[in-house]
Amino acid sequence: MDGEPELLPILQAAKRLGLTKRQAYDWATRGIIPGLVRVGRRLFVRKRVLEFWLSGKSESEAESRT
Repeated sequence: MDGEPELLPILQAAKRLGLTKRQAYDWATRGIIPGLVRVGRRLFVRKRVLEFWLSGKSESEAESRT
């Protein structure tokens, strides 16, 4: 393993996405961020799902620019 937890707190995911705290919670509420897990009142994001989504998103953006 890489030493990082399987679940990232929503604020760490927001940092990777370049979002503010408010935007991250808005996206989570609207179902935009994949791999969300709720534990009590806290939100987490599955790290592998987020990384896969980010890599697919960046590839599609690169393709649309060519």
